[in-house]
Amino acid sequence: MKTHKSIWTLLALTVVLSMLLAACAPAAQPAPAPVAPAEAPAAEEPAPAEAPAPAEKPAEEPVAEATPAPAEEEGLSGEVVVSLQGQDTQTWQALCDAYTAKNPNAKCSVELKPSEGYQDWIRTQFAGGTPRPSWVNGNVVADLMSAKKFVNLEDYLDRDNPYNDNKPWRDSFDQSVMALSRDATTGELYHLSLEMVKIIWFYNQDIADKIGMTEAPKTWDEMAGWMEKAQGEDVIPFCIGGDFQEFWEMRIGWLARMYQDGFYCTPEKWELSRCQEGDWCFEKGVDDKFPEANWAEDPHYDDADKVHQNYVRWLLAFEDGKIGPQDPEYRALMQEFKRVLQPANLPPGWTGVNGQTAYSLFLSGKCLFWLDGGWTIANIEKDISNLASGKFFSAGEGTPTPTPDPSYAGVKPFPFGTFDNPKMTVEEAQCPWQRTIEWPVGFWSVPVKDAAQNDLEIDFMMFVTSPEGWAIYLQNKIDPDNPNGGITGPSIVKGAALPPEIAAKFENLKPVGNTEKTTAGSGFSRGIGDYQPMVREWVNLAQQYFTDQIDLDTYIKNYNEVLRRPDLWQGMLDTAKLTPEDMQNPEKKPVNK
Repeated sequence: MKTHKSIWTLLALTVVLSMLLAACAPAAQPAPAPVAPAEAPAAEEPAPAEAPAPAEKPAEEPVAEATPAPAEEEGLSGEVVVSLQGQDTQTWQALCDAYTAKNPNAKCSVELKPSEGYQDWIRTQFAGGTPRPSWVNGNVVADLMSAKKFVNLEDYLDRDNPYNDNKPWRDSFDQSVMALSRDATTGELYHLSLEMVKIIWFYNQDIADKIGMTEAPKTWDEMAGWMEKAQGEDVIPFCIGGDFQEFWEMRIGWLARMYQDGFYCTPEKWELSRCQEGDWCFEKGVDDKFPEANWAEDPHYDDADKVHQNYVRWLLAFEDGKIGPQDPEYRALMQEFKRVLQPANLPPGWTGVNGQTAYSLFLSGKCLFWLDGGWTIANIEKDISNLASGKFFSAGEGTPTPTPDPSYAGVKPFPFGTFDNPKMTVEEAQCPWQRTIEWPVGFWSVPVKDAAQNDLEIDFMMFVTSPEGWAIYLQNKIDPDNPNGGITGPSIVKGAALPPEIAAKFENLKPVGNTEKTTAGSGFSRGIGDYQPMVREWVNLAQQYFTDQIDLDTYIKNYNEVLRRPDLWQGMLDTAKLTPEDMQNPEKKPVNK
């Protein structure tokens, strides 16, 4: 069992993609030493981030391709507007100030946005014509990415970076990890994701000792058993939110994607959707060698550099009833989920509890288990301090600052442990291992504008990812006086490293295999293609099932009907920009691909 009062530098990851997570981590712990440029690349490691989440309607504007204009050596002018999700104004203002000091004719504005309503806010920017923001989190509007509304950063990677000794910009990053952010079949790169994240479980060591849990659970059975035992101890066995955001974008969504992989990752399931010889996506030397004979020994055996999925073939397999909620595998998965996601194990009024409130319950020492990203390892003590001082619950934009809850005034740090996803061991869970979300996150995307404006916005991106810029980024992120700082995990940017005492906190987060990629099972874990009308229907049904309002048979019947409902099916195809011709000719490259 690993117990951590202070904890662990990450190892490099070798894994591959798909949407998550939405990327906000709590504030980071204090770091005594300043960040300085380093000669060697910083260590890398994988995890949560959710794959881009498509929305209801595809963009209707004509596609505009950005063509890089020749970069000027000096005299760049115009405005860069940083409109990412979050509240960390300190870090971005420091970067803006450093950039404009080098480019006095440029203006740099920090206009960060709250997560709530962010997807709609981005769509509004595009609906009004040319968007003003320079940087947004493009993962929440995957349909706009498919419509090429964002700059393909691949077009710029061979440009010289004037802030890094005029080396090609490509040389600033670990390319093996950057590959995870690319389109698996075209190689296009529509967002920068530079910090590695991994989803893991946390437990309160004091509560574990009280109920006799001497080591972290390795199986779902063991974990469910400890939750049942904790029910009699005046604690909450599992603190997790249950509102819409938690189901779609956050922890329930993570569980749905991660654990469905354990039932559908086999070569047999892959045969339903992988690129066949003669398909436009078939790569000789890769797809004809899949799977390797020892596939069961390698949790990375189906990464995107080892097999390619033909999404149209997957949709046709689903349409033909070869895969879907009626599968015995899916039924077994939902039965197993119900052993943990039941009212007796969860916070009162669970489906109305958001993620921040659930986390505050864990921080206050009231919960046995918590599910989160590896970033929590470095942030938990600071978060407990903020909870005790009334700084944890931040006000939303335009709302009054909440009154500190006096019941949290006495909370203190407690010993905690971590463990990887415990494996479900029912017969239908045919995968030899249980993988997790380990993925680079950030999802910084640049809306397509005229070439000169995009060149300025990419120039700022080059500065931020230079050794000097990234050192400023890290220094402010780990500043103990930055209330909205915090790092997600190790970085894939070369030339600046975390102080050893901070890096050491991530040391034991070993890669176990990534679930954030296109596989046979990932396609219907919560709707199809993150098409929002389907997602909303799934959330409603799943909440009813987990709160005992409907039984499993009713849930499966209704969910299957939702996914096959003609209006929703067509809406999903439209959002994915798939035509009738595409569906009739799976061997051909989709018209809008």
